[in-house]
Amino acid sequence: MFFEDLQGAKHYRPFQYYRQSKYANLLFALRLQKLFEDNNWAVKSVACHPGITKSNLLSRGEERSAKGLIYLMQERFAQSTQRGAKSILFAALHPSIHGGEYVGPHSKRRRIGDPFIDSIGDELYDEASAIRLFEVSEHLTGVFYPKSKSNA
Repeated sequence: MFFEDLQGAKHYRPFQYYRQSKYANLLFALRLQKLFEDNNWAVKSVACHPGITKSNLLSRGEERSAKGLIYLMQERFAQSTQRGAKSILFAALHPSIHGGEYVGPHSKRRRIGDPFIDSIGDELYDEASAIRLFEVSEHLTGVFYPKSKSNA
């Protein structure tokens, strides 16, 4: 995590900060689940991603669609947005979800496919970074959660 320039104000690199934002989503979701558990709240926090989907994310502006090479790559390697939504629906609705999981597409590179609970979330989780990110998020949003043994 680039805590010294978390929002990319000094030196923004699109793909680097996109990856960081996805990692921050994972850290935040897993840290939030720990907070819920420590406070005995009947709430779940789950990190999930749709994989690579055909969308306008790589377009420049809302009115332009993907052109040229980007369009060809999406057509060849990306899944539909409907299929990408399966991971999110799985995370929200599947009875095996207890909170703290990481759900994404099940394929060799985790880019397309049916959803599954991926253990890589546990492998990537860094407690110190998660705590720091949570504290920064509280200060940026002005929303503060009760202190518990896990975030005291």
